[in-house]
Amino acid sequence: MNAKINDRIVVVVSTQDQAGMNMLRHFMDTTEFQTTPFQAPVTWPEGEYILHKSTEFTVIQIPKSQIYTDYFKGYLNCDLLIFASKHSSAAGQKALLVHTTGNWGPERGHGGNDQELAIAPASILSHAYEKIKSLSDQRELDYWTGIECTHHGPTALDVPIMFVETGGTEKEWNDLEACRLIADVILETIRDILDEKIAERQAFVGIGGNHYCSRFIKVLDEGELGLGHVIPKHALEYLDENLIQQALDRTQGEDTLLLIDKKGAKSDHKKITIEFAENNGILWKYV
Repeated sequence: MNAKINDRIVVVVSTQDQAGMNMLRHFMDTTEFQTTPFQAPVTWPEGEYILHKSTEFTVIQIPKSQIYTDYFKGYLNCDLLIFASKHSSAAGQKALLVHTTGNWGPERGHGGNDQELAIAPASILSHAYEKIKSLSDQRELDYWTGIECTHHGPTALDVPIMFVETGGTEKEWNDLEACRLIADVILETIRDILDEKIAERQAFVGIGGNHYCSRFIKVLDEGELGLGHVIPKHALEYLDENLIQQALDRTQGEDTLLLIDKKGAKSDHKKITIEFAENNGILWKYV
């Protein structure tokens, strides 16, 4: 059997992920799928894999965590990979979020490879963030809506990656209203892609700030730029020219900007970024 998964857009759901499974149930309730077992390659983790295929997209249901899916490399023929996922928060913050993936430093047990970044679909990430805000306002859901910096795996895939999440505790993972909202964000974003309703935006790579990118959210709320990779302040010890170049190369978009969180980066990290930008003819500015 051909083990490749062929579709323009593939959504990944883990059987271990309560929020993701609630989202899958909403997909199944609102979209017609043909469901079949999937004979996974022997190199993939053991367990049951299931394909749910509609006329618009394919869902692959996997048995293990989504952040350890670099084994997909070479087996996907698609333009976009969307992970329907839970968000975990030690503080218990109720949140609806979007982000891409990557490791700025060593891999510390959260998937992917050392100092490797996934491909960030900048215009689509911003579009999905705006969908989250819009639907949350319409449905009056009492959740914070936002983005996260680039973190965890997978990192090695040659397909743009977007995580769309609800959390951050088991209570929120089983909040069906929140799970349905994120599922609808995914569905509406997919349909907007297929209907060519998502405009290409100039992208940015963010330097500094906190995990939840407070400065860069303000940039997104202006509605003009696409969300590329963001390296938070706590990872700036790994920042060098090679990492900045990788972030630019792995962010989809033309004339990508470098935005520096002026209060969220130390002077030496600002210097590295500004010198790199000016030596390579890349636009930069403080936010």
